[in-house]
Amino acid sequence: MANRAIAGLISLAMLLLVGAGAHAETAQILYNQAQAAFDRKDWNGAIPGFVAVLPANGAVPAPLALVSARLASALLHVGRFGEARIAADRALAALPADATSARAETLDIAGDAARYTSDYGAAAVYYRQAQAGATTLHDANKALAVRLKLAQTLMTVDPKAVGADVEGLLRDPAFLALLDLRQTAIIEDLRARAAMNAGDLDTAEIWIERAIAHTGPLTENVRMDDVLIRNDAGILYALKSDSKKARRYIAFSGAGHLDSLDWIGRFQGQLPLCAPGGGIEPSDSVILRFAIGADGQLEGIQPLYASRPGTLGETFARAASEWHWDPNLVAKVEPFWRNALVLQMRCVSRPAPDRLNARTYDDIGRWLSNKGVPVSGRWETGFVAAGDTRLAHDDLAAVPPLIGRYLYGDSEAIDLRLQHIFDANAAPPSAYAALVQLRADRIARSDAPYVAYQGTLAHQLGGSVPAFERAHPGDPSVQWLKLEWALALESSRNFAAALPILDAVLASPTSVLPERDPVRSTAMLHQAMLIGKAGQSTLNNGLLADSGLSPEQCAMFDTHPIRTNGMMVNPFPNAALEWGFEGYVQEAFDIDDEGRTVNVRTVLAYPPYIFGPSTEHAIATMHYLPPKIGERSVGCTAQVQSVSYRIAGRH
Repeated sequence: MANRAIAGLISLAMLLLVGAGAHAETAQILYNQAQAAFDRKDWNGAIPGFVAVLPANGAVPAPLALVSARLASALLHVGRFGEARIAADRALAALPADATSARAETLDIAGDAARYTSDYGAAAVYYRQAQAGATTLHDANKALAVRLKLAQTLMTVDPKAVGADVEGLLRDPAFLALLDLRQTAIIEDLRARAAMNAGDLDTAEIWIERAIAHTGPLTENVRMDDVLIRNDAGILYALKSDSKKARRYIAFSGAGHLDSLDWIGRFQGQLPLCAPGGGIEPSDSVILRFAIGADGQLEGIQPLYASRPGTLGETFARAASEWHWDPNLVAKVEPFWRNALVLQMRCVSRPAPDRLNARTYDDIGRWLSNKGVPVSGRWETGFVAAGDTRLAHDDLAAVPPLIGRYLYGDSEAIDLRLQHIFDANAAPPSAYAALVQLRADRIARSDAPYVAYQGTLAHQLGGSVPAFERAHPGDPSVQWLKLEWALALESSRNFAAALPILDAVLASPTSVLPERDPVRSTAMLHQAMLIGKAGQSTLNNGLLADSGLSPEQCAMFDTHPIRTNGMMVNPFPNAALEWGFEGYVQEAFDIDDEGRTVNVRTVLAYPPYIFGPSTEHAIATMHYLPPKIGERSVGCTAQVQSVSYRIAGRH
């Protein structure tokens, strides 16, 4: 009966479309095809047909409200959450108030769309209305499902209220009688997580142990809820400083035991910026769980823990929603484990630094645009899938994807193709400069230890840059390549050879290298530090003023300070080795006037709590050239060091 009524409404809607210039038979065919695709869960197949029969903008006619709701559902299933929310809102505006069932379902869809875009306030409003509708309909299963979604949405926002609500369910014998042990365990885990976020760790322990007991012992057939509950237990015991139990449960969750970890730190995206005094404090910590889709995009982001209630979890989830990985890298990870990744995060004190290669790649981008090849933003850093159709081209259209693929595909073959395309199209010097740097970096990457890698990079640039300068005298990209050469020499501890190259960069006229160009400012900073290392007088305050450097600007440049001591202390903790953990961390730290590392803290960690403390200790042993110009510190604050942990012979 309900389906016949819906079909009648849709047919009426098609008649309405005739007045708007659409052909009713065509519209009906499009709808029928879309609905058939929807029924067989072919979401991508359903979307075009639903879109075709709906008005492009403005209000949706009441008879088409259900079409808009189904479009929202299809969009939600394929991860187009922003569009799904718009379609759901259009449907809700058109659905009559007494269409309780349709409204409850559409409100649930809108809540999901808002939650997956980390708009928790809006999601909570949608879910509460959906729950009220389900209750009115006496649909207990729907009301419970929405109630649990609401609990997850508000878990880090108002954990005390969530805890009280979930505990109410768990104290109801009639409700518990309807559940099997696994369902009970999932709800007990929610209760434990709420207590953990509220700071009541003892209560959290009671509930998480009950949840683990109800899941039963682990077997070869591991289920996702087994993994998630044990991961939550690992987080809890780390917060309780019970490192033995923390490691045991995190190990049981599978974290740190993936077949491949080469990809984990190679994402595009930023951590949130610290905003002390009302925003995000440097001491704040958030743990997110998410999946990575086959396209490298994050899906289903959920804050598991925030060090204080409020918007903290939402802020980190929103920042992470902009991240993405190279699809070819994440394809190495078994999908089961890729669907339950957990990262510990803190804020960083500075945005992404100015790129030393910005001028060079901006020039390449202008050249491509003038030739009719569209580029936008930081096009050269975007990940490109191996199956990208542009890679089949032999013309300029292939340049952006070839550069994007350079370090992830067959680099030597890409090198030759880029060279051929540049030669055939009279490429500017900046294009060849980029190729010089990419080529040198590719060759150097075969030397894994940091100092060896930098030494090989310096050697390769040393063999290429003079020839490039002879071919393109006076081009600004020459100075960028010289600076990269000097920085590689510094990092390989060949300080004496680096200084004359820095001098040559600074000797270039301002018509080639403007006074405030990041390349000139960075060269001036490093020249001053190397002169200081040699025991000579550093740049005077007049030159400091001319350079445009302020005492905090060391952190603005896309380069690393110069380390003066050898390899850092081995930070691989023995306990992690015993449990077979591998992982990845990013450490943030400042460098004081004496070149010592201070304010060391872990800003990104996988798995959480395993490698952070030992890495912080190791970073604290590192020493750098005192970052001074004249008698003033230039404040190398907010430096970031990444460390990967691998067990020899495992892969």
